[in-house]
Amino acid sequence: MDDEQLKPCPFCGEAPGLMVWNDASRPMTDIECVGMDCITRGCEVRVEGEDHERRAIAAWNTRPIEDALRAENDRLRTAIDDASHELGVPVPGTPAPVANAARILLRALGYEVDDDHNCGAMVGEGE
Repeated sequence: MDDEQLKPCPFCGEAPGLMVWNDASRPMTDIECVGMDCITRGCEVRVEGEDHERRAIAAWNTRPIEDALRAENDRLRTAIDDASHELGVPVPGTPAPVANAARILLRALGYEVDDDHNCGAMVGEGE
């Protein structure tokens, strides 16, 4: 198997089973959930042909929703870190640090914000 680890089943969390056949007439890799309580009862990826093992592992490990959520979480964490840095220690009665933090967060969320803190439509909206 490649150095890449197989992710657990996206439905039940169990480790999947991996079967590799290197038969010259029909080389293939089958990755299947073996969880007895899995709601899918046999979700699997089967890839045949050239480079079958690497392609099967890549297909099994592809989780577009998880990847998108991780990317969004990373983006928001960065925005929060930037806002926290910008805020420093807020001085009571001084709105500027709060306004700067709000501007940073709104920009991170995709809004166009000018230096006067006027907020426009989301970037890309209406295109």
